[in-house]
Amino acid sequence: MDYASIYPCIGLTVRGRIGQWWIHKEYKTYKVVTKYYVPTNPQTALQQAWRQVLSDAVTNWQGFDVPTKQFYNSKITPKYMSGYNRYLRLYLNANYPPALGVLLLETGDRILLETGDGILL
Repeated sequence: MDYASIYPCIGLTVRGRIGQWWIHKEYKTYKVVTKYYVPTNPQTALQQAWRQVLSDAVTNWQGFDVPTKQFYNSKITPKYMSGYNRYLRLYLNANYPPALGVLLLETGDRILLETGDGILL
């Protein structure tokens, strides 16, 4: 059934964001309209530490020469991974848990450890 010939407004094809209200998604067999949502970014010490570890891993990969990259690309397991993803997985597992370091707050306090909702000063 062709809705465009019956209801011209419904037949209108929209994809993407409309303002900051709705997001129109089109898949192969159906369309979805969802509410626009901006996730929070709390930027905790643990989150920042993981971001630094990931940044270091990407920087290392970009600095590798071609034979080193081919080494990771030629590994067999897991079969579905590229060499880049395989290296990142190995790097992140080797650096678990990330070093939080010492962070200074605006008040001059030092954060030594962050646990769940609490921070040990």
